[in-house]
Amino acid sequence: MLRLSRDLMPQVDRGYSESLMVLLPMEHGSIVNFLQVPRPLDADGFLTSNILLMVPLTGTRPETFAPTVRMATIRVILALAALEDLELYSIDISQAFLNGELDVDIYMQQPEGFERGNPGDVVRLVKGLYGLKQAGRLWNQKLHSVLLQMGFKCLKSDASVYLFIRDDVRVILLIFIDNITLAGHS
Repeated sequence: MLRLSRDLMPQVDRGYSESLMVLLPMEHGSIVNFLQVPRPLDADGFLTSNILLMVPLTGTRPETFAPTVRMATIRVILALAALEDLELYSIDISQAFLNGELDVDIYMQQPEGFERGNPGDVVRLVKGLYGLKQAGRLWNQKLHSVLLQMGFKCLKSDASVYLFIRDDVRVILLIFIDNITLAGHS
């Protein structure tokens, strides 16, 4: 049996404080269970890692597609960067899926050993969570809207490529899930 040590409490606290999930009484709809994915255990059966991974077990969700940059597009941008002497930067967005805002109500049981409120209370997820089928799509929608607000334009030929052109500033962004490659002059 997996036992969670108390040093994981800050992560659960962060989930509540960052509005990833909201505590609700049991009568709020159906519950989506989760798995606590085992990490390495010590001799006493406690997790040796300070990472708690909750993966909701969800039913089907019709819209889960999130675009990723095509390999042919990557090759073209790399060739363009070489020809025009563009600088390339790579960015990994930490905990990206936690930024996607849910468009449906999803309820899940609280992690065993970290219950708050009354016994049987559930949490309503407010933001995307790794393991949700639609998490990648929600993250992509959030990133897309932010990039458009910043003045980037999305290519019609590849929905994971964004261009920013203003005066003599040209920036190209390639999106692959939560990794961004940026090409431009320094």
